[in-house]
Amino acid sequence: MYAVTSWPFFAVCAGAAAASLASFDLLSNEMLAAAAENGFAGDATALQILDLRGGYSAEDVGTALGAWGAKGRALYLAIEAIDVTAYMCGYRGAFLVLMNRLAAGLAGAAAAADSSQDGGAGPPGGGDTLWRPLLGSAAAFACGALVPMPVVLAWIDGTEGVQQVGLTLWYSAAEALAGVAPSGAAWEAAVAAASGTNMFKWGCVRGGVACMLAAAAVLAAAVAAGPRPKPPSS
Repeated sequence: MYAVTSWPFFAVCAGAAAASLASFDLLSNEMLAAAAENGFAGDATALQILDLRGGYSAEDVGTALGAWGAKGRALYLAIEAIDVTAYMCGYRGAFLVLMNRLAAGLAGAAAAADSSQDGGAGPPGGGDTLWRPLLGSAAAFACGALVPMPVVLAWIDGTEGVQQVGLTLWYSAAEALAGVAPSGAAWEAAVAAASGTNMFKWGCVRGGVACMLAAAAVLAAAVAAGPRPKPPSS
């Protein structure tokens, strides 16, 4: 499966991811409505789902989970259920296709450069001394790092989802059994761990996108330059 390059497979996965994002939007609006019913009148950014934040504190989590109420927290658990099933499978599959095709394109360009007498495809005006190693390095990086990235990111995302579901259930249980929001060192440690995973996830996303765009730029340059003809034999 990890070597998949099928465009129909990409379309199905991208469709699943898009449908999941649409459901997140609908459920998030319902959560905002639930918070309003509970009397919340603060800044709506305080109610943003935890997944979309670049880290959060115990106070941030308590504010959101408390304002959502039981109904809002149930809706958030629904979001997490979709996140770790349809959405995760969707974006993982779609990006696997893109990464595999990118890696294959770079490998092909690097092979063409190596097989050509004058260095193969390269930037107009020469520069093969740097171009051939760049293509080879980009191809190796794409195969070794970019292709596994969607799978690794899905595991990180899943870990984050489990942690945030745990926080939500913990909050609901404390409120139901003790009538107060959870607090203390254990709660703060659990929030800090989930927040750390959340920040790590978004760091990986930003880094992965930057690397993918850089690799795509190298491939685009190779395609645009095309192979130059071999010099005539003497």
